[in-house]
Amino acid sequence: MGGMERPELLPDCEVPARRRQPDDFVETCLTRLADDSLADNWRIGSLQGCSVRGGSAMAAASFVVGADGPRHNDLQRIARESRVGFERPDFTYAEYTVGLCYVAATKGVPAGLRHRAADALVHRADEAGYAEARSLLPKNGWGWLADAVREGWAVWTAHLFIADETAALTTRLRVGLALAEHDYPVGYVPDSLERLVAHPQVPSADRLALAAAVARRAPKDSVTLLRRLASDPLAQAGHRMQAIGLLEGIDLGEAEKMRARQTRLPSGRTARSQHREAAERAERDTAARNDRETPEPWWCGLSRRSRKSWTT
Repeated sequence: MGGMERPELLPDCEVPARRRQPDDFVETCLTRLADDSLADNWRIGSLQGCSVRGGSAMAAASFVVGADGPRHNDLQRIARESRVGFERPDFTYAEYTVGLCYVAATKGVPAGLRHRAADALVHRADEAGYAEARSLLPKNGWGWLADAVREGWAVWTAHLFIADETAALTTRLRVGLALAEHDYPVGYVPDSLERLVAHPQVPSADRLALAAAVARRAPKDSVTLLRRLASDPLAQAGHRMQAIGLLEGIDLGEAEKMRARQTRLPSGRTARSQHREAAERAERDTAARNDRETPEPWWCGLSRRSRKSWTT
């Protein structure tokens, strides 16, 4: 995933990005509704205010009231006492999408509810929803995904996050470890997790920890990860040997192949130099390709005399 930009539109939602931000009234209502330190009449009035506003404001309030989490029972009580009807909601699909944006963007709403709204956006709009959520939540506050995965939700959001090169690598590793421990169907290892184990900028100790976590949960599924680590000269020799040791308990034949390959691997210094040269070459090739694909301004083809006469 490349540079992260907020999408102008979301799937099945024609509301532009600038209008997917809550105004002061909606922010105040959502903040008060979720604040269990306030008297009930303040919270009930806020919920009723969203109901009167209708549309995306009502959708946002309905999400806050219905979201799972430690405040769920209390918010359900507020909803009952407000007598605002949620059984037949009066908002469209697009308005509900915008309502999720309102919740995720409102700083006064508890973090847990904002996270739930962000995850709902991802489920609703996939990668576009993820980009929207990244723009609405603090960029450096995504460690919550590790806890969410261990609780059994936000798994797909976590996959997109660990594949996001714009996110902090240390946080991606924390979330990746939770994903490695997650109980997937037998034979399935997510591509995003495989790429993280193969990431050349990830310390080999962390790469080993990810592969070992998969090995503890589903040994057969970890063979590819362990082979990749054991055959990578960028990994420290000790970590490669530990990966081979784990392989021995799963697939002795593969372990023997990896052990024999160690003498043919280049040194760590040589491997790093080769990797650096390859990265620089790829960067130059990308720059050259972009130059070729970028059209020159029409006036660049004019002679100096022609340009002078045109500008005078």
